Amino acid sequence: MKIYVFTMPAQQSVLDRLRSTEASIEKVLELCKVPSISVGVLHEGEKIYTKSFGYRDIENQLSADENSLYMLASVSKHFLVAAVGILVDAGKMKWADPVRLHVPNFDPRGDKRIGKHATFTQILRHSGGLSNPVVSMLGPNGSVILQPEYFMELVNESPTGNGKIQYYEQTWEYSNVGYGVVALAVERISGMPYAEFIQKELLDPLKLNRTIVTEEGFKNDDNVAFPYAQLDDGSWTRLSHEWTSEKNTPVLAAFGKRSSVNDLLLWCAAIMGAEDTEKKDEHFGILSAIGKNPLKKMQTIRWGHWTRPHNDRFQNQSEYCLGWFRAVMPSCQVSWGSYNTPFDQEPDLFEYILGVDSPKRLDIKHTGLGAGVSVSVHTFPESRSAVIALSNGLNVGDASDFATQILIQELFDLQPRISLLPLVEREVAKRGKEFEDTIMKKWHEHRDTSTPEKPHVDFTGDYRGLGITLTVRQNEDTSILELVFNGREDICVPLQYYNVDKYSYMPTARDEWLKGGWLDWDYYMVGILDFKRNDSGEIDSLEWQWEQPSLPTRFWKEGHSSL
Repeated sequence: MKIYVFTMPAQQSVLDRLRSTEASIEKVLELCKVPSISVGVLHEGEKIYTKSFGYRDIENQLSADENSLYMLASVSKHFLVAAVGILVDAGKMKWADPVRLHVPNFDPRGDKRIGKHATFTQILRHSGGLSNPVVSMLGPNGSVILQPEYFMELVNESPTGNGKIQYYEQTWEYSNVGYGVVALAVERISGMPYAEFIQKELLDPLKLNRTIVTEEGFKNDDNVAFPYAQLDDGSWTRLSHEWTSEKNTPVLAAFGKRSSVNDLLLWCAAIMGAEDTEKKDEHFGILSAIGKNPLKKMQTIRWGHWTRPHNDRFQNQSEYCLGWFRAVMPSCQVSWGSYNTPFDQEPDLFEYILGVDSPKRLDIKHTGLGAGVSVSVHTFPESRSAVIALSNGLNVGDASDFATQILIQELFDLQPRISLLPLVEREVAKRGKEFEDTIMKKWHEHRDTSTPEKPHVDFTGDYRGLGITLTVRQNEDTSILELVFNGREDICVPLQYYNVDKYSYMPTARDEWLKGGWLDWDYYMVGILDFKRNDSGEIDSLEWQWEQPSLPTRFWKEGHSSL
């Protein structure tokens, strides 16, 4: 841990306020049941504060620090849109290009207009009509179950427009798969693998030596913040991730990169330097150590491209950019994208909105979430400031979101003063019951085993859809049905009789849900396979509702036609 001390009274006052948050952030770590939180603050272009709490490696009692590698999850998207900005500036592509111009096999079947007309801007702002079948890409136990050569099969088979009959550009739906498609375009246009392009065009010029885009990069590193889940008895279980791999571009681009507090502070400084219209000092503060800033088109990237409505009384600007999110404080949207309850879903949370009596302030931010992953990155271009928090846990509340809010209040001395710990305690209490209240309650309500099971042989077989195969078979020793995800014998789970021709693989205990990294399985139907019979009474397919708002997807049994 390093603290950067300045002699100017104003800067010293800021530093004192930031130091005063440490007890609160320690409490956030404890309440949210995460092993570590690493934070950093950039102000007026200078790195003024970093601090780490807890352990990156619990088994060996190794502390986290400002150089520890954390998973970035969706913050990985920042680097993809920056890559597109470089290619646009070089004249090799245009924001308004139809994606299919550079990815010829981009052809979603649910709405043929998407393949013909959807542009890079539309996909990157999440208005391209694509859905988000992430559970067919990322399996339990941190696995990547979708092989990259079948990624476009997933894209083209996925429901479009959230399953609604409407013009694709009229919908907004966060889609990780859309970013995967754009990454494939970067490869085709640049003529080099995506990971190589990011390394050569972004990481090397900016000297981001603690940002990793390859398997070997993190496997050989000795300062990794491993993800963990804390169980009900207080013990810790280490989770794993296969997300960081140069061999799977869609996953790497959308959520697979790893980085550190120090690198992200430098990254944010470079972004704000590149978007400065006046370019008074391109190498301000911590940027003085690098050469020419490679970032291009940052004004376009971080401009508001899609309004995100909210219902607080301020109604300040709130828009999605290209891989970033803009909010003008004060706003209930400062916590947008976090794992914590959105303020505008529960209006009594409005009392925790920061800076109600302070001047307006532009906050351009994004978050990253996953099993054992929580990231929060805020930038404030008007003062060349950034506030960052990384955590290697996600359990009962979003520790990184809480930590950044606590630090933002002190950095800018926002008024009135708000104690955020009661908000943390409230969220922790809610999340602790959520598995039972919102997943298992409905799971039990809809379960009916009064009708005897049909012969297990009816259900066994391989079912194909969304680029993967779901194998249903009988266990040789126990005779129970079990499910194998896309040929991965290490991801084999038992199937439990749920209803007539329906079987569930969802863990029914929260500890098992946490240990298995089932975070994206947050709706009871996600864990249920609904088998379908043809006119002859034979099982010919199954339906899988992989996300609550989306329609189920049909997986056809091998040997049966989908026509």
